[in-house]
Amino acid sequence: LHAISEAAHAADDLQALYRRIHHIIGELLPVAVFSIVLVDERSGRMNLAHHDDHTAPGTDPQKSGLDALCAQVIRSGEVLLLTPGSDPGLPEDLRRTARGLVDGHSRSWLGVPLASGKGTIGALVLQNDNCDAHYTGRDQELLQFVSAQIATAIDRRRMIASLRQMALYDGLTGLPNRQLFHDRMRLALARARRGQMQLSLIFIDLDRFKEINDTLGHDAGDQLLQQVARRLEQCVRAGDTVARFGGDEFVVLLENIASPENVDMLVEKFRTTLDEPFELA
Repeated sequence: LHAISEAAHAADDLQALYRRIHHIIGELLPVAVFSIVLVDERSGRMNLAHHDDHTAPGTDPQKSGLDALCAQVIRSGEVLLLTPGSDPGLPEDLRRTARGLVDGHSRSWLGVPLASGKGTIGALVLQNDNCDAHYTGRDQELLQFVSAQIATAIDRRRMIASLRQMALYDGLTGLPNRQLFHDRMRLALARARRGQMQLSLIFIDLDRFKEINDTLGHDAGDQLLQQVARRLEQCVRAGDTVARFGGDEFVVLLENIASPENVDMLVEKFRTTLDEPFELA
């Protein structure tokens, strides 16, 4: 618990946290397959957040029956322990899936719900391919003991990521907002001075945007802004920044510009892509 708590505070992101949890659990139990499945807060769909398979790298976990069994763990909120010859009392279709997953390979499979204050947010899944060391009830108790800590750590990281997203990115388009743009601008200026390089700043706003809102409604206006954002992003390089300043105003920051002519070509590319029709509502 202490190691997982430390990992939750030290990890830079969720993937780093998952790798650390995998390492911690791997010191306690034999683990051939380690997966974390999370429920999307908006859609309610299951997403494979982390999957590490040492038995058959590259295998599609969905085709192995992982998705159906994880859904059962999440839906029931109960631990599911599968060992060769066991009868976990599953519905017939899931019983067949479990037998195919476990019996044919002399494996044991352990799925533990990740429960937080918001309910079951996902499942932690372990699989062991050592036919001489199947998971036991004691292993199940151990995983139940740490699963709440893992769920809390994931919840905390999700909250931090969400707060950071709200603070630095535009909620409608997903582009960097004014604050993040200014931070990137300061760094770009420093790099340009050090490397004696040129940068360019392009300011874009949309003509007659108010007419869209007035005639088609604000939902259509929002769709237009989202589509404009995607088109602008497709025109620039990966290291360039497209930001939304608010309303119908966008700013593009280009670093390491070889010549002003390159900027003129990009501006023309912006005009061309924005001249293409937009389908709204």
